[in-house]
Amino acid sequence: MIPPKTPFSTRMSGSARETERRVRALFGDHRRPALALMLAAAGLIALCGALVSCQSTPPSVGLTMDTQYYDALGNYVEIPAFTMSSGDLPDGAQAANDALAVLKSQYQAVMDTPYNQVGDNHCVLYPTITERYDSLVFYLDSSSSGNDGDVYTLTYDRQEDRLVDLSDALALAGTTEPELCRGAEAFLDSTLDGEYALAARDATVTGFRLREDGGADFYLTCLVDDADPSQDAFDGWQHLLACSDGTYTHYNCHAGSTDPNALLVPAEELTALDDPLWYQWGPADGEPEGGFALTHIPEEVEAQAQAYLEEQGYYAPPDQTLLYAAFPDLSGLSWAEGWDGYDAVETYRVLYTLPDTTAAAHLVFLRKGEDYTYLGAFSDNEYLVEPTRLASVGPYNARVRAVLLEAGVLTDLPDTAAMLQDAPMPQSARSVLLTFYYDQQGASNWGAPVFFADTPPLSVPEGSLRIDRTEFVEFCFLYEAQGVSYLVEKSRYENGAWTSLEPTQVLLRLQMDESFSTVSAEGAPSENSSNALLGQAYQLVDGEVAFWRLGYPIPAGPGASGIRFMIDLPYGRIPLEDRTPSSEGYAWYRLEWSDFVAVCSMSETDFHSLDDVDTYSIESLSTTRADIVTTRGIGIGSTRAEVEAAYGDQLYDTPYWDDAGDDITNIYDKTDEYLWYCRRSDGWGAAILFYFTDDAVSCITLLNHNA
Repeated sequence: MIPPKTPFSTRMSGSARETERRVRALFGDHRRPALALMLAAAGLIALCGALVSCQSTPPSVGLTMDTQYYDALGNYVEIPAFTMSSGDLPDGAQAANDALAVLKSQYQAVMDTPYNQVGDNHCVLYPTITERYDSLVFYLDSSSSGNDGDVYTLTYDRQEDRLVDLSDALALAGTTEPELCRGAEAFLDSTLDGEYALAARDATVTGFRLREDGGADFYLTCLVDDADPSQDAFDGWQHLLACSDGTYTHYNCHAGSTDPNALLVPAEELTALDDPLWYQWGPADGEPEGGFALTHIPEEVEAQAQAYLEEQGYYAPPDQTLLYAAFPDLSGLSWAEGWDGYDAVETYRVLYTLPDTTAAAHLVFLRKGEDYTYLGAFSDNEYLVEPTRLASVGPYNARVRAVLLEAGVLTDLPDTAAMLQDAPMPQSARSVLLTFYYDQQGASNWGAPVFFADTPPLSVPEGSLRIDRTEFVEFCFLYEAQGVSYLVEKSRYENGAWTSLEPTQVLLRLQMDESFSTVSAEGAPSENSSNALLGQAYQLVDGEVAFWRLGYPIPAGPGASGIRFMIDLPYGRIPLEDRTPSSEGYAWYRLEWSDFVAVCSMSETDFHSLDDVDTYSIESLSTTRADIVTTRGIGIGSTRAEVEAAYGDQLYDTPYWDDAGDDITNIYDKTDEYLWYCRRSDGWGAAILFYFTDDAVSCITLLNHNA
């Protein structure tokens, strides 16, 4: 490698060297120069020397380590930065730093709260510095399975102050992307055995580096899966390959220190920076300088861990004790008398070996300064920790709070709606939302990333969707779950620029263990958008046109599949033979309970009970029961004034459709005095009819009138 230039090393120019050579010739053997000539030469030498010595070395771009983080949970992050010996960075180097800052943002949460992560997040650096180029290869991996990991590469051209792109590297190597991809697939195909009918496909060039000799190495990912895509005999695996001058090697993500493929770049071509990088100590099972973070365990915790194991009949020391989660923000919790004023709740994961397996437990402590108070333990599970605070939504947080409640430290669990109201969107909710929008991507944007604005990807291709902002709106109850609605603002990357999309409101399903599972519905924001979303979640024509039985979490209304809040009561089923079936295999029936009636289209072969919600659909409902109310809380006995206050200018006193709902409106002996609600003034769509006796609601009917 050519030594770097420094302010203390000055290279003579060509003219100065030529002058020196001629002067030396004057003093060679058999020469007797005139004194005047000697003096002139001496003056010339002095002048040249003075000119050279006055020249300062121009500022140069160098590479230093910005981030080196290694912890006992297997999180390794190595990210450098370009710096100047003096002055401001040139534009190309600054662009490189901007890209490195985006890469760093992907791992900021890991470094800020490492114990609140899954662990085994890797971003390890392989630097190659030549006379002209700084080539950075990052190996990116996480604890997820199904692949060898990926690479991210960046090459800076110091001579031209620019980032080198893939087309430049391909031109230097005299190859093309299709040629590299075909070679990768052929290479992997040649390594497959005959146990399964497999084939390599979908090869992609993911990065490159430029070598000292002027050549280029390329990195590719390639999927190996069933040769017949219609089969599913083999779980596909995405492999990571390197190609150097047409020769392919398979990177072994599980390689040991003796495996030649343990490094993505040959060791002799790598450049050592200030502090040793992972490639210098990791493959040999060493440790970083200063050791791993998170390895110090307080004595009180060690003693309690041993005592816990002995209670389980295990008397050997634990294999490992690690700080697993820390909650320094304890706001929002209801502390019992004498238990407030603690600094944090910390949990430690204890691993130990049993005769035929390994086991783990989580020990929960309250910490005040350096003093620890043990509260209890729970068995190990792969829970996602919500790192914002303990009074937040997340399965792991819920288990920790349960220990505090059982120990008498808390008087009550925090209110779910209050937890969500003043906190960022929980991590599990973010994950569900990303999956929901990724699945929504159309064919033109299939494969384009979906991401939150605070965690941008390394590159933004056409069609990318960015979630700019989320805001908690409302909390409601769903069947065997809870509903949480958020306002979502998004943008789409099109034609090289971001275009804002119309805001939407989503309803997420929150399970009883405090994990988010799915997005139940999405719609346009409105004053009553949560009810509209509830309607979507339960297949209602209109979420406002629904009945709720007091004490039951599931509504029923036109369009819904099922009347689950009435399954505890006997009913009769009467065929409506004069009505034309809605579709083949279905027929119309009227279901009758005490003071409740419904008209439904039902499967003639599959329907067995009201639990078979996929086998029938509601057209209309009517009731005189006192324990059933509308979505806005109007029920039997409500006053006319209460109805008018609840439904306002969407309430009408004109005659409703004469022939609408004949199969249900004639069931009860209703008065002719009624008001009706509908989103449309012409009465099309779902509607509610409120019948009055002495200015009090005596019957309520739900209908759906369509052309």
